[in-house]
Formats: sequence, C-alpha cells, structure tokens
Amino acid sequence: YVATHVPFVRQLGFLDRDTLADVYASSDLCVLPSRTETCGLVALEAIASGLPVIAANAGGLAESVRHGENGLLVRPDDARGFAHAIVTLVLGAEQRRAMAARARRTAEQCDAHGENRELLRQYTALVTPVGAASAAPYTAAPLSPEGVLDRC
Repeated sequence: YVATHVPFVRQLGFLDRDTLADVYASSDLCVLPSRTETCGLVALEAIASGLPVIAANAGGLAESVRHGENGLLVRPDDARGFAHAIVTLVLGAEQRRAMAARARRTAEQCDAHGENRELLRQYTALVTPVGAASAAPYTAAPLSPEGVLDRC
C-alpha cells in the first residue's frame, strides 16, 4: 500500500548501524505507530540522535517519549492523530527544533547504571517471595548493572 499510494515514502528494511546512523542524521523526526513495542529501542536511538519522536502511547514507547518534551504520544491505532502530529511538527519548525534539542538532552542525561540497578531491583522483587525477608533472591551468577541493560 505505502509504495503505491505514497510514492515519496521509501521502505528501507533492515539497515546496518552506519546506514541507520545516516538515516537518523538526515531525518527531521521519527514516527513509531507500533502498539506492541516492548522496549522502545528505536525511540531511544532516535532520541539519542536528537530527533523528536511521534509514537503510540503504548508499551515501551510510552516510557521513552515524553509528550510535548522530546516528542508526541498518540493513541494507538489513531491514524488521524498520527497525521495531525506529523503535520504539526513538519510545519512547526521551531517546535520541532526545540523538541529535537530536548530529545538530545534527554539522552545526554540518561543514567544507564541507575536504570540497570532499578531493573535488577524489579527483577529481584519478582523472584523474592512476598513476606520472605530471609529468603535470598535467586541468581544464577553474580550480576552487575553494567551488563544487564544498556538502554541509553
């Protein structure tokens, strides 16, 4: 549908890191309509590249995109809402540039070590029986926050 009805859109498929970095660098914004994105890694990459992100207000995207700050959140499956958000940022160059700058600052202020510690805390809470203060949480091997998740 996209290739025949929207001729100026190119579907690129899988991109290696260098090509992907070039695409982010040459873009004005990133649109992520997925309602099932669990981690939101693409949103984080776009934010780190200084792009405002228009995303579905669902899953991991809603954790990374701060509505009105580093992007816009739209109800999942709201095609008109996505179109409105896109037009708003395409025509609103000043707003788009301000969001792009805030997106980059978001990435620069990100604390991967703190997020990793919080993730470990949450996982530990899941495997520690409620009320069993003396029970040690299960770990197969020592874990360091640095090796668990590099979200930023």
